[in-house]
Amino acid sequence: MDMAGHAGLDPADVDVFRALLARPETLAADLDPAAVDRLEALGLVRRGVDGALAALPPHRPLLAEAHRAQSRADALRDTAETLRAEFHRRPGAARDAVEVVVGGPEIVGAAVQIARQARRLVRGFDRGPYFHAGSLPDDAQSRSWTRGVPWRVVYEGRSLQAEPPERWKHLGSTPGETGRILPRLPFKLLIADEDAALVGLAGAAGQGEALVVRGSLLVDAFVRLFELQWELALPIADVARGGDDGADGLGGDVLTEVERRLVAMLSSGMTDEAMARAIGLSHRTVQRRLADLARRVGAEGRFQLGVQAARRGWV
Repeated sequence: MDMAGHAGLDPADVDVFRALLARPETLAADLDPAAVDRLEALGLVRRGVDGALAALPPHRPLLAEAHRAQSRADALRDTAETLRAEFHRRPGAARDAVEVVVGGPEIVGAAVQIARQARRLVRGFDRGPYFHAGSLPDDAQSRSWTRGVPWRVVYEGRSLQAEPPERWKHLGSTPGETGRILPRLPFKLLIADEDAALVGLAGAAGQGEALVVRGSLLVDAFVRLFELQWELALPIADVARGGDDGADGLGGDVLTEVERRLVAMLSSGMTDEAMARAIGLSHRTVQRRLADLARRVGAEGRFQLGVQAARRGWV
């Protein structure tokens, strides 16, 4: 196998090493002096007092050099990322960092591109109006997960109120996704790492405009906004699927699966009508269940019920 191109070795160095293997005790003066110096520095040859050279076992020295080369490559990549970020954050860079995208299909296409370029993490705000049904085209989110890129998504409860129960069943179910929910979100948002963001603007379903922002202080601001909203949001598992065993393990109170889902939906800001559609109960039954829960914890009204539910670890 040809060793040419290995870190720290030129083709001439490899030729000299092989010549030593074929003719032991060759004098250094009979070989390329620069190649001999490089081989000696790598620990691949030893020079005798009479000027004769002896080849040494190459495995350990070459592995050590490979590790050093990898460290240099990693440092170079880190420097490239740092300088790229500084370049995009230079004064006035924001003027060149924003692109306007118009129309539903074009916005979806931009979202797919953003998702595909992520290498570490995708963050997102999911709210209506929706430009498409189901997952992104070409399973962009699933493909991110196959590359080891997780998703963190905050859903807007108000936008989901009019959605059918099937929508709730699939909420947060994509592999690699962690979902949370808030009553309201400011806009649609998709962020790839800390490098690019897609910001959806208001518009009717299937229409609207979006901004694609790349590598600027604006992306940093969107990341900070997302993290603030993420901390406030309610984990979506109980909202979408209900609890596993119905016990909260804190205050000793036991809730049924339906009660846990109702409390979680209440905390997310959903109306009684929306909760009834999502669970498949009548509006009156939902109201009665909530009233029973309020009596159990001594709450007067929806707000106090939500506070008591949080204190008892129900959400």
